[in-house]
Amino acid sequence: MASGKSVIVIGGGLAGLSAAVRATELGFPVTLLEKEGRIGGNSGKATSGINACMTAPQEAADIEDSANLFGKDTLASGDGLALPHLVEKLAHESLAAFDWIVSFGPNLSQVTQLGGHSVPRTHKIPPRPDGRPVGVGYTIVKHLHDVVNKSTSASINVNSQVTDLLRDESGAITGVKFLRTPEEGAPVTEEINGVAVILATGGFGANRDLITHFRPDLATLATTNGPGSLGQGIALGSDVGGVEYEMEQIQVHPTSFVNPKEPEALSKFLAPEALRGFGGVLIDKSGKRFANELLRRDELSAEIKKNGNQAYIVLNQEALELFGIPNMGFYKFKGLVQQVEGYEALAEHIGCSLLDLEATFASYNVAMEAGKDEFGKSVFKVGFQPTDVFQVGLITPSIHYTMGGLLIDEKAQVLNKEGTPIPGLFAAGEVTGGVHGANRLGGNSLAECAVFGRIAAVSVAEYSEAEATKPEL
Repeated sequence: MASGKSVIVIGGGLAGLSAAVRATELGFPVTLLEKEGRIGGNSGKATSGINACMTAPQEAADIEDSANLFGKDTLASGDGLALPHLVEKLAHESLAAFDWIVSFGPNLSQVTQLGGHSVPRTHKIPPRPDGRPVGVGYTIVKHLHDVVNKSTSASINVNSQVTDLLRDESGAITGVKFLRTPEEGAPVTEEINGVAVILATGGFGANRDLITHFRPDLATLATTNGPGSLGQGIALGSDVGGVEYEMEQIQVHPTSFVNPKEPEALSKFLAPEALRGFGGVLIDKSGKRFANELLRRDELSAEIKKNGNQAYIVLNQEALELFGIPNMGFYKFKGLVQQVEGYEALAEHIGCSLLDLEATFASYNVAMEAGKDEFGKSVFKVGFQPTDVFQVGLITPSIHYTMGGLLIDEKAQVLNKEGTPIPGLFAAGEVTGGVHGANRLGGNSLAECAVFGRIAAVSVAEYSEAEATKPEL
């Protein structure tokens, strides 16, 4: 039973919106606070897709998957640092979260296989009939945002930066203090109380100070994160006793585009994993491949680092059509990808020997026929020919995701150093730690947001009912 008090959700990405929508479904009024001027956060920029197992699109494509296999892949990716009970919850609840999102309208019927996954389970939205792309993160966020906007029991407050969590005499979280910046006039400090608080504020991938503190070896890397990814929600939770868990586990995405006009820029556009998933290959400056393009993100980043920390992503027309011609239009418009025709022009663009490049593609085609190459690659989407038209861009690894954050349990309750829940405080998404371990699989971010955002709302309902039935002292 809802108590009548608001559920306070901090953060307007997919985790926060999932929590907000689910809380309204459970009968609670919701107050969502977002520090930026608009909803979406990094979720709105996500392009790889959302993972789920045993879905209708998988079944239609005769893809055999299971929660156990999904969990096994995620645990293997985490190198022993992902917490099994959180991974189990992610995998086993992924189908319910996926079907729930689809029920609001997004057509997540396209399935692809990303690095580290045993089978295709990353779901995207097919292009429009005219070929124009449909952003998966943006579309999911938009649909859930519309649901919240239409709810008579929910309010969204942008430009509202939470500065403190409020506690009662027992230490339970009862509300927040926040700084609201109106369209006109000076910022105003306000307080609101509620039944509980759900932190869904994202990670700290754009916070240079925190990156330098926890991973000085990454201090000079660029980031694909928006400027709002500062880790402020982690600090809020830590200030009231929450445990910061595995903060040094920071994901470097192997492929972000190097802008020829601003090669040293510290903010870069992601070169999405789908470029490689649909057949793009990585070639170094000598014209040679050096790795399985579908390695885990951390492993591929390490291989690129060995090769001067840069490489070229190359797609032919067949791979381009699989990826989506309009999808590539954005990167070409930004000057991040150029088109060249034939091996000779490609070799000239890269600055390598034509003979070496020809040998590279000849070897790749032979491996494709055999079903495996020298680097262990066994998924080949396309072959290459001397007359192909190529799309080529220079890439480099960049900071992409922070796996560490506030320690939660399988009910999304924030835990203190004794391992017990902090009453009234819940968290979901990148603000938390323990789900991914040492490496996050592509597509698991949106999945985590949806799964644990929904769980957080259900747990708030359980917490509210328990509080309501407590005997008065």
